[in-house]
Amino acid sequence: MTRTGSIALIRNTQSAGAAYLCRGMETTLRHVGLVTTLLNDTEVESGTLAKHRLVLLPCNPDLSPSATQCLQDFTRRGGKLILGLTPTSEMLVLLGLKRLKVRPIEAREMVFTHKALHGLPPRVFLSTRQIVLCKAEPTVRAIAQWRTLQDLSVNDPAAYLAPNGALLTTATVTAGAHMQYAEDRIHLGRLIATLANHFLHDFDLLRFQRRLTEQLSDDEDLVREARPREFEVRALWLPHIPTQNEVALIARQNFNLICPTIGPIAVRAYEHKTFHRPWQLTNLLTECVDQAHRSGLEVFPYVTAWPLPSEEMRRFFDGTGRILRHEPSAAGNPQPAWMCPTHPENQQLLIDAVTKLLDDFGVDGVVLGGFRFPDDTSCVCEGCRQRFAERTERKIGPRPMNLQQRHAVWQNWRHESLTDLLGRLLTACRATNPNAKLALATLPSWDMIPKQFGQDPAGWAPQHLADIFFAMDFTAESETFRGELDHQIKSAAGGARVCAGLGVYSSSSEISSAADLVRQIQIVRELEADGFLLWHSHPAFLEEQFGEGLRAGALRSPAKLPWHPNAPSRPAREHSSVKAPKRRIGLVLPVAEY
Repeated sequence: MTRTGSIALIRNTQSAGAAYLCRGMETTLRHVGLVTTLLNDTEVESGTLAKHRLVLLPCNPDLSPSATQCLQDFTRRGGKLILGLTPTSEMLVLLGLKRLKVRPIEAREMVFTHKALHGLPPRVFLSTRQIVLCKAEPTVRAIAQWRTLQDLSVNDPAAYLAPNGALLTTATVTAGAHMQYAEDRIHLGRLIATLANHFLHDFDLLRFQRRLTEQLSDDEDLVREARPREFEVRALWLPHIPTQNEVALIARQNFNLICPTIGPIAVRAYEHKTFHRPWQLTNLLTECVDQAHRSGLEVFPYVTAWPLPSEEMRRFFDGTGRILRHEPSAAGNPQPAWMCPTHPENQQLLIDAVTKLLDDFGVDGVVLGGFRFPDDTSCVCEGCRQRFAERTERKIGPRPMNLQQRHAVWQNWRHESLTDLLGRLLTACRATNPNAKLALATLPSWDMIPKQFGQDPAGWAPQHLADIFFAMDFTAESETFRGELDHQIKSAAGGARVCAGLGVYSSSSEISSAADLVRQIQIVRELEADGFLLWHSHPAFLEEQFGEGLRAGALRSPAKLPWHPNAPSRPAREHSSVKAPKRRIGLVLPVAEY
């Protein structure tokens, strides 16, 4: 294999989307056994590129002018560049390409010309909604074309090979579009290895291919030998309400529960009640529930508690004193707009909205996300200050406290407020529909991260303050995932059901292949968790990436939900001291959905 220092990967930390794509490329290279050195903007400027002969830029890294100049010097000295999604015009020029225009296209795969380069994969699955058309110099040639499901004659260039390097794809990122480097890791890894073999004389492509073949063989055995369970939660989170055809596809994939996102439930209910605005999702949700029940699926809409979706609502709740107040930010960064979680009217609004959803649409339950505070200091509105002062005076009295003690009392008050609200919400749901389930999406690392945001799942689960706890343990590291889930199951002590959130396609993780996903599903089953929720973007993309692999073993046959009348009783678990796992899931700032 090539020496460690010969391939560099330039990370992008300027935007969350670009950083996510860079992490996806890193995972792809690790998955296929390609070793790289990670560099940032500053390291590029310091002349570190001189140690390398091949540089990967997974996504337009918004490099500084100085770093861009360093890359230009790098190519003049004979270095090679491999560019990924949405490269700048300056970067394209280094490859002998000139951007002409952007063309809309619904493409699903890049098909390669086999004679263009030895070792190329037949295709790479990469969905896109638009591509960049380029003018190429005579020494630059297209090595792949786009193909669509609707029109097999489409032959727009999908990738280029140049003397100075290569353009992996002409796909470009669109706002809100599904774009990642996880759809086809094996073939994408083969493509990069083929380019490395072309540009680096000491790269052993045959050895790489043998290793990859062995890994694929092991992965195929794992996927094929996985055994399904008869009773478990197989849930699929979706960022939208699926169509009737999508619901039918999900049923064929042998899931038994769908969680379509319908957004901030409380404020939407307030808009409808106060301003008499029709809820635009009414017909879609009604049709979805009807089709799901006919297909044997249960429906738990995924709702968020406190985020405010519009500037109009932010101004309205601000004017009524019901908006969350943050501590002033030293950096002056804009803060997310949330309703105050401790305001009595906001709490009652959430209860009314969730119970109305259960009552009006015949759904089987609700998954509540964002049931927390946005940070570890809010809310500091006048109402919260007054309610905290009253609680402190009632329980502690006039005893003086230092800052550390006061902060601890403050944190306890926040999660006590949410604990009380969660109990009232569960009672209201039971009164509305005794058979409906209340599920709670929680942050990972139950003994660490959630408490910073007012959550206390380790305390709520044993008290059965919700029927199901979906722990969003989004990580690609299987052993880290095992330790966290084991800790959560033991913390629940046989109270509420615990299901694992698997971050197949999330803002903080990707699961790279069907084998990796099956590994995590097998861990869920080995630990006797009650099931899992796949966090993904679209049932069609899930089918393309994982459908065949999942149906080969882990989801080979349908499963009944654990509350089915014929389901066996749950194993008894006693509450005991629980040791925290050695490896934890890190989370800097959670997204509003959980």
